[in-house]
Amino acid sequence: MPTPDVARALSERSVSLFLQGRPVDALISEQEVVTIYRRLAETHPGRYREELAGSLRSLGTYCSASGHTDEAIRVTQEAVAIYRTLDAPSGLALSLSNLGHYLASSGRLAEAVTAVREAAAIYRSLAETHPGRYRDDLAGSLHRLGAYLLESSLPAEALTATQEAVAIRRQLADTDSGRDALAGSLNNLATTLLELRRPAEALPAAQEAVAICRELAEKNPGRYLPDLAGFLSNLGAVFAALGNPTDALPVTEETLAIYRRLAGTRPDRYLPEVARTLRNLDLTYRAMGRPGHAVPVLREAVAIYRELAETHPARYRPFLANAVFDLAVRLSDAGRHAEALPAKQEAVAIYRELAETHPGYRRHLGISLHNLGNGLLEWERPAEALAAEQEAVAIFRELAEVSPDDRPLLARFLADLSAIYTTLGRTAEAEAAREEGERIERDDPGDS
Repeated sequence: MPTPDVARALSERSVSLFLQGRPVDALISEQEVVTIYRRLAETHPGRYREELAGSLRSLGTYCSASGHTDEAIRVTQEAVAIYRTLDAPSGLALSLSNLGHYLASSGRLAEAVTAVREAAAIYRSLAETHPGRYRDDLAGSLHRLGAYLLESSLPAEALTATQEAVAIRRQLADTDSGRDALAGSLNNLATTLLELRRPAEALPAAQEAVAICRELAEKNPGRYLPDLAGFLSNLGAVFAALGNPTDALPVTEETLAIYRRLAGTRPDRYLPEVARTLRNLDLTYRAMGRPGHAVPVLREAVAIYRELAETHPARYRPFLANAVFDLAVRLSDAGRHAEALPAKQEAVAIYRELAETHPGYRRHLGISLHNLGNGLLEWERPAEALAAEQEAVAIFRELAEVSPDDRPLLARFLADLSAIYTTLGRTAEAEAAREEGERIERDDPGDS
């Protein structure tokens, strides 16, 4: 039978392989460690169960890093089960925290919250008697708990956890790693306050997160520039929520410059961030009443999403459709109707394709058809405009039956349909569409 010394040596090898960026090799090595400790625990159950639990926890880390999240969950759940039978609270807390991360990565947020909430409770108890050792772990678990609660649409609970994480990390921020952790929690705090529609309170947290991360990025750009870009993006969102697009503009421009720099060496990772930031810049220009400035920004976003959609269509064609639609709107706003029309047609084509397999996109298709109808009418092509608007109305009639929130848009589309019928000299149909739209508006006076 292999000895504990062999298991320890293999475990050290697993760590070394992982630190070398070879998680799959680390996984294979750690699987052997688990096998050894499992056999040892079977023959010496009182002696090796904690080592088995620890090796399972490590195996979960390597599984997760190798993209095997379901397996990471399974082995970490086994580690948790073993730790529950032992007097090893720190091991249990760490395993629960890891389990929460894997569960959240799988979209199992309710289970993730439960796991991390228990981890935080254990770390709180440990920190009461060993503050020097466990306060950082407590802050980390609270930070993670706040993030999962926010993602679970529980911002009020998330705020409590994140505020406590900030308070603890502020006390521990005497090193670069401590300041980095503080900046992350401050950024989460700003995001949570923004979700609670308290942007004025979010602003100082977002600004402090950026200030700390900027200082760290000056010393170590390779490590901290991605975080700085993310924190700047969040600060721009806070300025936008405050109705200050002028303040948001330089922040968003800096975010874009950093993501462009990062995409130069890691396009697979950062080109989507460039496109997303271009969309934010478009919204900023729109808020400033500068649609002409927004057009080239959106054109670039469309080009990037088009490239991304070629290799990852399922993920990026919805983003492409949305960007093309917005480009059409900005071109129309800028008076460039000849360029807007083909963009409107492309948006309809993509949304039609998406709606065939995902009915949730029928609403987007209906709005795109309405937008296309307006564009065709501007070009004095009322017969084509009629077909687009009729389809838009038909879609929204279906949607309004199950979603009353869509009734105001149906009323608006009916009014435009009536105008097209009038242009074509179809008076009776124009009157019927007009009356139907007015009847909906009378039934929903608060929504019109």
